[in-house]
Amino acid sequence: MTEDAYGALRASAALWAGTSVLITNQRGQVLIQRVTYRPTRLLTGGAVDKGEAPAQGAAPN
Repeated sequence: MTEDAYGALRASAALWAGTSVLITNQRGQVLIQRVTYRPTRLLTGGAVDKGEAPAQGAAPN
């Protein structure tokens, strides 16, 4: 699925849900990710689809 098709699919949903994961190292530094669709950086995580548990949305693909 292309990024545009996925974006259109997600935009058609009436309710959006997601999950974030706070990952730190031994020094307390927080892992953040750079994404192409926002100018700011985000905590890691992902979208949660209907019937999907938050842990599944947070798991790596």
